[in-house]
Amino acid sequence: TGDIVRFHSASDPRIRLLRNETCLGVGGARNRGAAAASGGYFCFLDADDLLAPRAIEARLQTLQSAHADFCYAWCAQIDEDERILKYCTDELEPPNFFEDLVRRGNILRNGSCTLMTMEAFAAVGGYSEKLFQAGAQGCEDYKFYLDIAQRAKVVCCRETLIGYRVTAT
Repeated sequence: TGDIVRFHSASDPRIRLLRNETCLGVGGARNRGAAAASGGYFCFLDADDLLAPRAIEARLQTLQSAHADFCYAWCAQIDEDERILKYCTDELEPPNFFEDLVRRGNILRNGSCTLMTMEAFAAVGGYSEKLFQAGAQGCEDYKFYLDIAQRAKVVCCRETLIGYRVTAT
Protein backbone atom coordinates (compact mmCIF):
# COMPACT_ATOMS: atom_id res chain seq x y z
CA THR A 1 0.00 0.00 0.00
CA GLY A 2 2.82 2.38 0.85
CA ASP A 3 4.39 1.91 -2.56
CA ILE A 4 1.07 2.64 -4.29
CA VAL A 5 0.61 5.86 -2.29
CA ARG A 6 4.20 6.95 -2.98
CA PHE A 7 3.70 6.32 -6.72
CA HIS A 8 0.57 8.49 -6.88
CA SER A 9 1.95 11.19 -4.58
CA ALA A 10 4.87 11.70 -6.98
CA SER A 11 2.48 13.21 -9.54
CA ASP A 12 -0.24 14.61 -7.25
CA PRO A 13 0.79 16.87 -4.34
CA ARG A 14 -2.62 16.38 -2.69
CA ILE A 15 -1.69 12.78 -1.89
CA ARG A 16 0.53 12.16 1.12
CA LEU A 17 1.54 9.02 2.95
CA LEU A 18 1.27 9.21 6.73
CA ARG A 19 2.79 6.43 8.80
CA ASN A 20 2.61 6.01 12.54
CA GLU A 21 5.75 4.77 14.27
CA THR A 22 3.61 3.05 16.90
CA CYS A 23 0.07 1.74 16.74
CA LEU A 24 -2.35 4.52 17.68
CA GLY A 25 -5.53 2.52 17.18
CA VAL A 26 -8.37 3.57 14.92
CA GLY A 27 -9.07 6.78 16.84
CA GLY A 28 -5.46 7.96 16.92
CA ALA A 29 -4.85 7.12 13.27
CA ARG A 30 -8.01 8.92 12.13
CA ASN A 31 -7.27 11.95 14.29
CA ARG A 32 -3.77 12.15 12.82
CA GLY A 33 -5.15 11.91 9.28
CA ALA A 34 -7.74 14.61 9.99
CA ALA A 35 -5.05 16.88 11.46
CA ALA A 36 -3.07 16.56 8.22
CA ALA A 37 -6.09 17.34 6.03
CA SER A 38 -6.29 20.82 4.52
CA GLY A 39 -9.73 20.94 2.91
CA GLY A 40 -13.13 21.76 4.30
CA TYR A 41 -14.40 18.18 3.98
CA PHE A 42 -12.89 14.78 4.44
CA CYS A 43 -13.64 11.08 4.60
CA PHE A 44 -11.79 7.95 5.59
CA LEU A 45 -11.12 4.76 3.67
CA ASP A 46 -10.16 1.76 5.74
CA ALA A 47 -7.40 -0.33 4.18
CA ASP A 48 -9.52 -3.27 3.07
CA ASP A 49 -12.70 -1.43 2.04
CA LEU A 50 -13.69 -0.33 -1.46
CA LEU A 51 -15.24 2.89 -2.74
CA ALA A 52 -17.43 3.18 -5.80
CA PRO A 53 -15.96 5.61 -8.36
CA ARG A 54 -18.48 8.32 -7.45
CA ALA A 55 -18.53 7.67 -3.68
CA ILE A 56 -16.95 10.98 -2.67
CA GLU A 57 -18.91 13.05 -5.20
CA ALA A 58 -22.27 11.52 -4.26
CA ARG A 59 -21.78 11.97 -0.53
CA LEU A 60 -20.51 15.54 -0.95
CA GLN A 61 -23.49 16.46 -3.14
CA THR A 62 -25.89 14.94 -0.61
CA LEU A 63 -24.22 16.76 2.27
CA GLN A 64 -24.15 20.13 0.51
CA SER A 65 -27.69 19.96 -0.87
CA ALA A 66 -29.04 19.20 2.62
CA HIS A 67 -26.84 21.87 4.23
CA ALA A 68 -25.59 19.11 6.55
CA ASP A 69 -22.35 18.54 8.42
CA PHE A 70 -22.08 14.76 8.22
CA CYS A 71 -23.13 12.33 5.51
CA TYR A 72 -23.06 8.55 5.39
CA ALA A 73 -23.74 6.21 2.50
CA TRP A 74 -24.99 2.66 2.41
CA CYS A 75 -22.55 -0.21 2.09
CA ALA A 76 -22.40 -3.79 0.93
CA GLN A 77 -20.60 -6.31 3.09
CA ILE A 78 -18.12 -8.15 0.88
CA ASP A 79 -15.85 -11.14 1.43
CA GLU A 80 -12.16 -11.60 0.63
CA ASP A 81 -13.03 -12.19 -3.05
CA GLU A 82 -15.26 -9.07 -3.23
CA ARG A 83 -18.46 -11.13 -3.40
CA ILE A 84 -21.42 -9.30 -1.90
CA LEU A 85 -22.65 -10.99 1.26
CA LYS A 86 -25.26 -8.47 2.34
CA TYR A 87 -26.53 -5.00 1.48
CA CYS A 88 -26.66 -2.63 4.45
CA THR A 89 -29.25 0.03 3.69
CA ASP A 90 -30.35 1.07 7.16
CA GLU A 91 -31.18 4.71 7.61
CA LEU A 92 -31.32 6.83 10.73
CA GLU A 93 -34.62 8.51 11.38
CA PRO A 94 -34.53 12.32 11.39
CA PRO A 95 -34.66 14.50 13.33
CA ASN A 96 -33.69 12.30 16.29
CA PHE A 97 -30.52 10.76 14.83
CA PHE A 98 -28.91 10.37 18.24
CA GLU A 99 -31.83 8.52 19.82
CA ASP A 100 -32.20 6.29 16.76
CA LEU A 101 -28.47 5.46 16.78
CA VAL A 102 -28.62 4.56 20.48
CA ARG A 103 -31.70 2.40 19.97
CA ARG A 104 -30.54 0.58 16.83
CA GLY A 105 -26.78 0.41 17.39
CA ASN A 106 -24.05 1.22 14.88
CA ILE A 107 -26.05 0.89 11.69
CA LEU A 108 -23.42 2.91 9.81
CA ARG A 109 -21.16 -0.14 10.27
CA ASN A 110 -17.79 1.32 9.22
CA GLY A 111 -15.70 4.45 8.96
CA SER A 112 -15.42 4.30 5.18
CA CYS A 113 -19.08 5.21 4.64
CA THR A 114 -18.84 8.72 6.05
CA LEU A 115 -17.97 12.18 4.74
CA MET A 116 -18.00 15.25 6.99
CA THR A 117 -17.02 18.85 7.38
CA MET A 118 -13.86 19.72 9.25
CA GLU A 119 -16.03 21.85 11.54
CA ALA A 120 -18.19 18.89 12.57
CA PHE A 121 -15.11 16.77 13.26
CA ALA A 122 -13.54 19.52 15.36
CA ALA A 123 -16.79 20.22 17.22
CA VAL A 124 -16.78 16.71 18.72
CA GLY A 125 -13.03 16.68 19.35
CA GLY A 126 -12.32 13.91 16.86
CA TYR A 127 -12.25 10.22 17.69
CA SER A 128 -11.71 8.92 21.20
CA GLU A 129 -8.20 7.59 21.73
CA LYS A 130 -8.99 6.46 25.25
CA LEU A 131 -10.79 3.30 24.14
CA PHE A 132 -7.64 1.96 22.45
CA GLN A 133 -5.46 3.02 25.37
CA ALA A 134 -7.78 1.14 27.75
CA GLY A 135 -7.72 -2.02 25.60
CA ALA A 136 -11.34 -1.50 24.53
CA GLN A 137 -10.84 -0.78 20.84
CA GLY A 138 -13.53 -1.58 18.35
CA CYS A 139 -16.09 0.98 19.49
CA GLU A 140 -14.35 4.15 18.28
CA ASP A 141 -16.54 4.61 15.21
CA TYR A 142 -19.78 4.09 17.12
CA LYS A 143 -18.79 6.55 19.87
CA PHE A 144 -17.80 9.10 17.24
CA TYR A 145 -21.16 8.72 15.46
CA LEU A 146 -23.00 9.20 18.75
CA ASP A 147 -21.00 12.37 19.40
CA ILE A 148 -21.68 13.64 15.87
CA ALA A 149 -25.40 12.83 16.06
CA GLN A 150 -25.72 15.03 19.16
CA ARG A 151 -24.01 18.07 17.61
CA ALA A 152 -24.28 18.01 13.82
CA LYS A 153 -26.85 17.73 11.06
CA VAL A 154 -26.67 14.18 9.70
CA VAL A 155 -27.90 13.05 6.29
CA CYS A 156 -27.96 9.73 4.43
CA CYS A 157 -26.78 9.34 0.85
CA ARG A 158 -29.17 6.63 -0.29
CA GLU A 159 -26.72 4.81 -2.52
CA THR A 160 -24.59 1.73 -1.93
CA LEU A 161 -21.15 3.26 -2.43
CA ILE A 162 -18.85 1.32 -0.09
CA GLY A 163 -17.68 -2.27 -0.09
CA TYR A 164 -17.18 -3.11 3.60
CA ARG A 165 -14.90 -6.12 3.79
CA VAL A 166 -15.79 -8.83 6.29
CA THR A 167 -13.20 -11.56 6.79
CA ALA A 168 -13.34 -14.93 8.52
CA THR A 169 -10.38 -14.04 10.75
